Amino acid sequence: MRILTMPKPGMLECHLSQIELMRHMHKMDDFFGFVLEGNRNYGKMAGVEYAEVYWQHQGGGFRKDPQVQNDLFEFLVK
Repeated sequence: MRILTMPKPGMLECHLSQIELMRHMHKMDDFFGFVLEGNRNYGKMAGVEYAEVYWQHQGGGFRKDPQVQNDLFEFLVK
């Protein structure tokens, strides 16, 4: 598994199309702030300063086996 060390805002800046999509669909101008606040809230739940949440879409056309959970098992916080 590869650990990314680039700060979150730097990674998000690489996704300009996602920023534009959020602005267009959800009228969200501060996408970075929104993500940072969410990561801070998830961190509180996990007892750390910041955390990320990953989920697996299991609707039509997506895998049904728990691939994300299996791949990230050692990092799960319950």
